[in-house]
Amino acid sequence: MDRAHPSDALFVAYRACTRFMLIAPYFFHYATSVRGLSPAAFGWITAVYYVTTVVLELPSGILADRFGRRRMLVAGAVALGLGSLLLGNAHDLLTFVAAEMLFAIGTGMISGADSALLYDRLADEGRPEDYPRIEGAGTAAWLLSTALAMPLADLFLVRGGDPTATIWFTAGAQGLAVLLALTLREPARRNRGFREITLGAMRNVVRVPGVARWIAISVGVFVLIRAAIVLVYNPVLTAASIPVERWGTLLAGINLLGGLAAWQAHRVTYGRNAERLIFLLPVVLGAMYLGIAFLRTPAVALLFGVQGIALGLYPVAMRAVLNRRIPEAEHRATVLSIESLACRLGFAATALVVGSRLEAESLGVAIAAVLAIGLAPIGLAGLLRRSAAMLSADERGARERS
Repeated sequence: MDRAHPSDALFVAYRACTRFMLIAPYFFHYATSVRGLSPAAFGWITAVYYVTTVVLELPSGILADRFGRRRMLVAGAVALGLGSLLLGNAHDLLTFVAAEMLFAIGTGMISGADSALLYDRLADEGRPEDYPRIEGAGTAAWLLSTALAMPLADLFLVRGGDPTATIWFTAGAQGLAVLLALTLREPARRNRGFREITLGAMRNVVRVPGVARWIAISVGVFVLIRAAIVLVYNPVLTAASIPVERWGTLLAGINLLGGLAAWQAHRVTYGRNAERLIFLLPVVLGAMYLGIAFLRTPAVALLFGVQGIALGLYPVAMRAVLNRRIPEAEHRATVLSIESLACRLGFAATALVVGSRLEAESLGVAIAAVLAIGLAPIGLAGLLRRSAAMLSADERGARERS
């Protein structure tokens, strides 16, 4: 069967637009230095974003499974666009919170639904083996597009240390995403009720071997990857005396590495390789955090390249592992939403803790907090695997005795 399909390119373009956040390298600076919020307040608005996403994550997955993934993708892009418009006009904590809630609503609607639509469409076309390649292309597209745009933002959009103009370009990208979502093809599925979808997804998480354990691992890796840019990137560059007008260019380089990694991720995430890769990521990210905790020269920016590569590989590998374990298409978006819910809840807790540490103590203490929180669920996953192995051994012993 021909591997090319117009919906592949449309999906990749949609992913690039909905994640085209030009404000990302300046957001901490924008909220605290430009708009006057404290680091603790920034921690609170970040936590609001993730808690809101957590609250909506499971309902949005259920709605996507019940009424259609494409409808949720359209609504999600609309919410992201409205959030961008509000964020560009935010001058107080309440407006920031409202903008972040809109971003959370949009993210919650899209999360899980996009990957579920892609996987099921490919399965319907008889080519599910193409999933890692196209998922990786979608991740590569948004990383590479921001890698190209951020140096231009440094040159033309950041004026006097004020990055507000970058937000308007993000709003425009969401408008384009709405149009793209309307063109995506969604295969027909058997309609199920809310209760059947919810209970079926819960059974998949609890009973299907390895699903709960991989969700716990995903939480830890997500925290380590996300915290690097959202929570410590701006403070680390400030401590290294790197000008604000260079932050976008630096993040562009990081995203370029991530885009290249995502583009080639399908080559290293087939079969058990995806699982091996995921286990390697916390080790490499931990080494990165130790480096940025002690290095105070401009060279510290190079260490963030590790985050970029991990960001490119992690979503492709983790979704490939989980999708192979989800037995029923009718529950796919809900199970993937449960995974996203757990990740965002973990990061909400991290943002609260790290925000307070940045205000009250040193950057080193904040980084230690990120490492502790990120590695905790990975340790839990190890306990779950050991418990499952012991339970399996007990069951075998009982059968042999009988």
